[in-house]
Amino acid sequence: MEWDIFMAARSLVFLMKQRDLARKENDWILYAYIITKAGGQTSLEDIQQKLTAWKRRNANRRRISQMMAMHKKKGFEKVGEDWVSTYGYSKYVSVWSFNGILPPIDKRTLQHWEVKLSPKGDK
Repeated sequence: MEWDIFMAARSLVFLMKQRDLARKENDWILYAYIITKAGGQTSLEDIQQKLTAWKRRNANRRRISQMMAMHKKKGFEKVGEDWVSTYGYSKYVSVWSFNGILPPIDKRTLQHWEVKLSPKGDK
């Protein structure tokens, strides 16, 4: 009986941790992970393209940059802007880096993120 209660509580804690990473205010962790996977520095355009793999993630560049600016103390830094011309129009693209420490991320969440972030041809 006690073992069942322990296992149920353990499962609940695991689910709560998963839900915490799914909350919008914790999107900075995913952004930091994407930047880290890209070598420590990438553009908002690249982050936005990576987020299109998720149905419920907002891929708005303004929201992404606001979230990273709010979490500068955790290691985000805007390192510059590049003027990019694509498909007949030009725009500024912000380049961000992450030099902080990622919080612990569950193994299954990392596996899920790896699948979502991998190019479609690698599957």
